[in-house]
Amino acid sequence: MLYQLNYIPYNIYIYTVMLLYFFLELKNRIILITLTWSTIFIICYNYKEILLYIIIKPSINTTFTLNKIYFITTNVTEIFNTYIYLANFISNKIIFFFFFFLFFFFFFFFFFYLYFYFFLFKLLFFII
Repeated sequence: MLYQLNYIPYNIYIYTVMLLYFFLELKNRIILITLTWSTIFIICYNYKEILLYIIIKPSINTTFTLNKIYFITTNVTEIFNTYIYLANFISNKIIFFFFFFLFFFFFFFFFFYLYFYFFLFKLLFFII
């Protein structure tokens, strides 16, 4: 018996299309997470002084009043690096929850779709 090489069975075609759809969705979510992280990073860098004050506020002695809070630095780029690290830290903490939310729902709907397609849909055709 000879098999045609250019013939793809319908079931394999459906699985391939479904898998390509989920890879496309995964790629879109990765792009969305990247753009969200960069946007959060830019916003955190714009409000760097406020974020730095919020983070170091518990360390400041409340009985000692200062007119202006300042840091002693030995290098010009040291405070710039501190602001970059601070914006990166806050961005990573925020994007972690966003990442968890997106991928939880991605896998939830993926498994729900597989359950519906493989079990319920085939059970329906088996009964009919």
